[in-house]
Order: sequence, then structure tokens, then C-alpha cells
Amino acid sequence: PCHSLIHIRSVMDVLRRVFGGDRAQREEYERGKQLLLTLNPFTQVNVMQKHSATIRFLVPFYNDSSKVVSADEAGLVVVWNVEKAQRHRVLEGHTKAITACTTIKGGRVVTASSDQSLRIWDGNTGTLIQSAKYSGIVRQLVYMPSQAIVCAGGTDFAVYTENGHCLGKVSPPTPTTSDIHSIVPLHAKCQVLVARDEPDMFAFDVPDASKLSMVAVGTSQSEMDGIRLNGKMKHSEKICCVQLIMDSIVASACYDGSILLWSTQSFTLYRRISVLEPLFNASGASSFPQQILALDPTMIIVAAGSRFFVVNINTHKIVAEEFQAHIGMIKHMEVFRIDSQPEWLITAGIDAAIRLWSLSHLHKQDDQTTQVDAFLEKLLPTPTQPTGRRPRSGSISNPAQGSLATPHGLRRTLSAHKDHRLLCFGELRAYSDSIACIVQNGPFQFMTAGDESVMIWSNGSHLWRQRNMQAAFDIAD
Repeated sequence: PCHSLIHIRSVMDVLRRVFGGDRAQREEYERGKQLLLTLNPFTQVNVMQKHSATIRFLVPFYNDSSKVVSADEAGLVVVWNVEKAQRHRVLEGHTKAITACTTIKGGRVVTASSDQSLRIWDGNTGTLIQSAKYSGIVRQLVYMPSQAIVCAGGTDFAVYTENGHCLGKVSPPTPTTSDIHSIVPLHAKCQVLVARDEPDMFAFDVPDASKLSMVAVGTSQSEMDGIRLNGKMKHSEKICCVQLIMDSIVASACYDGSILLWSTQSFTLYRRISVLEPLFNASGASSFPQQILALDPTMIIVAAGSRFFVVNINTHKIVAEEFQAHIGMIKHMEVFRIDSQPEWLITAGIDAAIRLWSLSHLHKQDDQTTQVDAFLEKLLPTPTQPTGRRPRSGSISNPAQGSLATPHGLRRTLSAHKDHRLLCFGELRAYSDSIACIVQNGPFQFMTAGDESVMIWSNGSHLWRQRNMQAAFDIAD
């Protein structure tokens, strides 16, 4: 039924476009729509290549945006200098594919491999600091700087020091064939939430890392034997992803589309979001929530198959939706923030495409014209003429930036855009296979990893403006 309604809605939109105005208006609208898809501000691309196998991880240095680490399926780990777009160090030693990677204080890199080893490297010098054995394959590595520990999850849950010494390991209470797929640190309580493909989620208390204790979510602190959830606090199916929404709330989703919000203070059920369940049940078992992102304390973004939804967790309503974000499954999503405010959503799918979506209208209550102007000012900051001159007709002006050319067709397209749909304003294609990771690096730059290369996508308009402003200052001096 949902797909039928979508098809009918699409047909009606086409009919409105065909019969809703004269030919000139329709052509202007279509020109604006085509122009909108080419308004990708990330026009400057740097390609960094060293790998001979497919890259699976891309991790920025801890508290250092000038370096990033990539790791591939052959076991090779490379440290890159982002500012120079050059290779900095090559970390060799693993004999099989890298299965997890993170960075910690002091420029150190932690990697885990299918060769059942966990290694601590000095990313600045490229030297190996420590190598530890792990009985199985590590799927998750999470760093907790306040405790100076690294949490590793695979078949077991283990804790290591920053020097690679194992402080403790806890095996699952019952035999299982599934590995840990989510580790969520609760820094305020010095705990972590651990989930695998089972209907239970566990909390590990790590204030004293040498004395690990395990409590089942929904039970008291005195129950130490991994008691399973019961009643309504238990997922109806296996857990597929977990995400911290705020310090006091964590969200978990299972394969039937149900999303549960838990209190991190008492590990009790706070709220159940069931608005997506009919959509997932109707689409069959092939679609399930594979990623949850926290947009702000009130909204989350859920990716499932080729679709994503923006859900208000207070009203239980779908704020925005996109039923065909990519051709095939969405592999990764990242919220691009500027001054801590969510501005854009970046998605990558198995179709090897990267798409940019505007999030601005989800928070602003301004009229439609003001939203269009604000969106274009952020998207295209390059002035088309010097500041102080009278702007041309059909353009928007900014006293600090000059004026921006705004074709009427583009403005009409933006103004006519439906509020329940996110605005896709750009598509990037540079890979032949799906993108493994997306990492934001500052307000005007992000990086992607896929195939055998790492790419740095920079906002060319902002860089062009910064260079010109610097040149003007140099001339004035």
C-alpha cells in the first residue's frame, strides 16, 4: 500500500507539472531543478593513493584534524597528512584484513585484524608499540579518554590500556555465534553499552578497569549474571544498531523496525518509537534499520535499505523521508555540522554515489523565501561582484560577501520543494564501488574512503574566497 501511494503521488506531481502552468514556467522550473543538482560546493578534490586493496576504515587522529588513518583488506595501515594531501607513515605488520581501527592520545593508532592481533602504533613515527593477541576477530574499537582505555568487541568484550596491556575480558553469558557490532561509551557514568545480533543489550561498568562487571539492561546492579531483558523492555527481534542520542538517552533498533529509547541512568525503557514499524513490515525482511544518527536531542535519522527517515522522538512523527536516496542500500551516513548546528546530510550507497542533502529547513520557522536565501548564501558564498555594488535582478546579497547570482528557475524550484522531503543539492561520483567511510574535517571539508584511495573534498568557493581575502590583506600590508 505504501508503494502504491508513493506511485500515485509521483504521477500526480508529474501531471501538475505538465498541466499546472505554461511552457515557459515549466522549462524554467526544470532548468532550476537541473541546476540544483549541480550546486555541489565541494568542487576541489585531492586524491591520496597508496593502498593496493579495498579501504575499509578511515579514522581522524584524536584531537588532530591534520592527520587521518586509513586501513584496508590486506592489512595495510596508512597515516596521511591532510593539509599536504600526502602520505605520512605506513604501518605494516598485520598479515590479514583490518577489522577495526581507532586513534588515541599522543598520535597513537590502534588496529585489529583477522590475524587475531591487536596492535598499538605511534602514528607520528610509524613504530609498533605493542602487539596483543585476541581470541577471535575484533569488530569494534572504542576509545575512552577519561579512563585511558580502549574497549574491544568481537566474540568477547575486552579492555586494554593505551599501551596495549589487557586489563580484563568478559565472555558472553551463553554461547553465541554473533559478534559484538556496537559499543557505545557512556562517559558520564564510566560505562559502555554493548550489543550484538541478539535481543539483549549489556552495560559494562569500567570505573576500575581491572574489575569488570556486567549488568543486563533493565535489571538491578546486584544481578551480575547477564540476565536477559523481559517484558516490554525486550526487543521483539535481534538488535541491529545502537546510537547515543544524548548523555541520558540511547536508541536501539531491531530488524522489525522498532526503535527503543533507554535511560542511561537506570537502564530502563524510556520510550518506544513504532511509527516506522508498518513501513518495515510492509517491505519485507530485506529492509531493516542499519544506521541511526542523532540530529539533535529531539530528532534522529534512520537509514534502511535505500531509504532514510527523519523522526521526531518527542512527537513520534516522521518529519522528512526519502524513499529512493540511492540505487541500492545506503552504506553510510554522516551529518555535516557547522558551528555545532546540523546543516547537511551526506549519504553514500552501494551505487558508489555520494549525495548531499540540506537539513536547514528542519529547524527554521522562517518563511519559504528566507529559507531559500539562507540556503543559497551558505551553499554559494562566492561573490559574483565586488561588495557595495548594486546587486543584479534575481540575486541575493550579503553585506560581507557581495551578491550571489540566483537564477529564477532555481529559486522557484527551491520554493516549490515539499517540506517532508530533504533537498538533494549535489551528487559526487569518483568511486567504482561503495564508499566505506565519510569523515568531516572542519566546516568546509570532508573525506571519503573507498576502492583503493582516500579523497579530500573541499568547498572550493570558500577556499577561493579565503585565498583572495588573504591576497588582499597581503597587498594592503
